[in-house]
Amino acid sequence: MRLEILLASEMVIGTVGTSSPLVDIDTVCDEFGLPEIPATRLSSRLRDAMLAIIDRPGDDEETGEARRSTAARLLGMPEAIGSSRLVTVDTARLPDTYRSSVAALADGLARTGARQWVVEQCRSTHLVRRVQTRSDKDRGPVPETMRVSAAVREGTVLYAPVSWKRPPRDDEWELFEQVVGALRQVGGGESNGWGLVTCRIDGTRPVAAPVAAGQERGAR
Repeated sequence: MRLEILLASEMVIGTVGTSSPLVDIDTVCDEFGLPEIPATRLSSRLRDAMLAIIDRPGDDEETGEARRSTAARLLGMPEAIGSSRLVTVDTARLPDTYRSSVAALADGLARTGARQWVVEQCRSTHLVRRVQTRSDKDRGPVPETMRVSAAVREGTVLYAPVSWKRPPRDDEWELFEQVVGALRQVGGGESNGWGLVTCRIDGTRPVAAPVAAGQERGAR
């Protein structure tokens, strides 16, 4: 199972440094210059989406507490980060077959010293540069505030593997479907309309493996 994440607008997930002299604010990429969404960032945004929907108007106290308990099991709560979670979401990346092809090309060119050319081609294919400048009260540009950001192109589709510690119960699966559908934004620049996404589950609900004849508990 995996999550399919479609970028409905350009996305920037800022990094501490930059691997390109052409930008001031870089976005997260792998060693080949292919964009990705780190698992920690994606899990955090899914948790934010979950917190926004678990308390529904009209729920009585018992129902609300039950949903919060399900949420805590599913992705954990902010006050208990690091606790055991039923669902683990991995880093979102471009399709594996594409990444494998890029890696093979880069490795093949490494002997000629042209590996960096592959990185530059990947960045130019998947990223665009966007210029931002702070505005004063009259909406004029503030001097010396221009920044160039690297952004992942709108329309990019990334995939994040999902693993479960055990098959989910009905309430856990229902909440997970709701959380995935509620994910709307990832990365920085939300005020600029950056990082808008649509997300869906690609795969089927995990189920317990059938117990073979003679393997039931206590079978002799």
